[in-house]
Amino acid sequence: MHILIATDGYLDARRATEIVERLHRPGDAVTVLTALDHPKRFLREYGETAGVTEVATIAHEAGAGMIGFASGAKAAERLAPLLQGDQPEERPAGLGHYFAQAAQRRVDTLIGLLGEAGIAAEAAWTTTDSRTAESILAAAEGAKADVLVVGSHGNRRFEGVLGSTVSKLLRRATVPVVVVPRSPA
Repeated sequence: MHILIATDGYLDARRATEIVERLHRPGDAVTVLTALDHPKRFLREYGETAGVTEVATIAHEAGAGMIGFASGAKAAERLAPLLQGDQPEERPAGLGHYFAQAAQRRVDTLIGLLGEAGIAAEAAWTTTDSRTAESILAAAEGAKADVLVVGSHGNRRFEGVLGSTVSKLLRRATVPVVVVPRSPA
């Protein structure tokens, strides 16, 4: 069986590990997929690593589409001249490289907890262009996943209501979807 755990960085790692422990059998494959759909946050973090304070302004100027990863390219284009050092070694790594590193940092805790439970997991990431559910479903299909594990909510906090992404996944997935509840506050 192939278990695909999809997260945007807000999945409760401990609860997800407990659920995957119940599902997992020796020989099963586990992939932790990070779906990136919050470039303002990533751009802000990226800019901070390079000491650029204008990132918020650049993201704002990119417009409402800035919420989707693809339009992050506009903001990244505007950000690039601010990140140029005099010497190549002074310049921070490319934005794509940064997104991959940021995605990896966001899943390291979950992969570590799974490892402690004796479950080997590999990390993967995908961009979503504001279509998180569709991107996750495409990744699940491409990976031939047998079950999908997702968090009940993203970064928005509407009590008692499932997040829009998980709602779409529950309606559209062709494999079972296991929802990880948010930790009690």
